[in-house]
Amino acid sequence: MKITEVKVVTLELPEEGGPGSYPQIVQVPNLRRIQYKAGRDPVRPPVMTPASKPRASFLEVHTDEGITGRCDGMGQREAGLIAAQVIGENPLHRERLYQMLHKGTRWIYGPPGWFGSFDNCLWDIAGKAAGLPVHALIGRVRDRFECYMTGGDMDMQGYLGHIETAKQCGINAYKFHTYKGGKADIPMFREV
Repeated sequence: MKITEVKVVTLELPEEGGPGSYPQIVQVPNLRRIQYKAGRDPVRPPVMTPASKPRASFLEVHTDEGITGRCDGMGQREAGLIAAQVIGENPLHRERLYQMLHKGTRWIYGPPGWFGSFDNCLWDIAGKAAGLPVHALIGRVRDRFECYMTGGDMDMQGYLGHIETAKQCGINAYKFHTYKGGKADIPMFREV
């Protein structure tokens, strides 16, 4: 198997590019301590420019066997630099490629680990080639991973409804984000 192409794919969501598409950090009013949360500031709406439209970039590494590895992106310059080094290389020789790029970092003056997305793409290719999830290739510690549900600032009924939904999904832990401080939170925690 050989690497045939390394490229960056950028997706832009123009329908989300209007005012208010990014959350703003706003101060929570009426607290003794300063606290912030995500929200919308009606006094100061966000300024949107064509360059600030929501985008997501992904790195793709293609092989001659039709297997593509994908990972969160990197810049075009870095992808071009990687492509110049790895086209024609075997993507299953991940450790050798990692060492080459790691040791070469000193000569291209990039920060250590600048090629991490590429390395993740190689793991993706190895997993697809083996027909296994990546965790089966590198090992795992547990068969299950506990999770919790969380929610923003709500009233008591909102929290109780949210917690009930979590229970129905098999989630047994909840993290509160009330932003009100201890005096307001303790009675609510007692009721819950």
